[in-house]
Amino acid sequence: MTIAQAAEYLQVSVASLYQYAQKGMVPALKIGRHWRFRRDALVAISPRFRAVGSSPSGAKVASRALHVAVVDDDEGIGKLLTKWIQQAGHQVTLLTSGAEVAGALQRGRCDLILLDLVLTDGTASDVLAGIPEKLRPPVVLITGNAGSPHLDDALEHSISYVLNKPFSREDILGVLKFANNPSDPEPREPVRDREPNASLPQ
Repeated sequence: MTIAQAAEYLQVSVASLYQYAQKGMVPALKIGRHWRFRRDALVAISPRFRAVGSSPSGAKVASRALHVAVVDDDEGIGKLLTKWIQQAGHQVTLLTSGAEVAGALQRGRCDLILLDLVLTDGTASDVLAGIPEKLRPPVVLITGNAGSPHLDDALEHSISYVLNKPFSREDILGVLKFANNPSDPEPREPVRDREPNASLPQ
């Protein structure tokens, strides 16, 4: 769906939806300079999204600690993502191969997967094909190559968002915010620490 079609479906302005997409509050894919939206993802969030938008009290759903699985075979990126997510008050399971994912999901709760597009033992599509639908939480793809044919394969599965490298700590906080409460149209104040914001390498 185009941004105009998605805005009409969610009953918000195009300008508001553009801001929500930029901040990671609505599942969207940025292709070139344009945002695209999956109808099935919007169907899933629309009741809560509309309810918050029309609430006279402006009540918000309280945030909660998430259990996040980070799947990346780059040790540096994995450790950095783990640090940022833990600083935001969430729990992390760091996995370095696709073969570990299904077992990790069976062993414990997982609210979100941050999944590298290409791993040493396969691709994101391979990983997702091996996870039963009932066990699969929202998935955010991480890629340094938006033109990769592996991305097209992965998008055949239900992907909530795609993060392009290099990305910042604020990008990760936006993804966590959406995963925590996709119907909340206002960003929570980010966690602050003494270290400068960093960007990941290509």
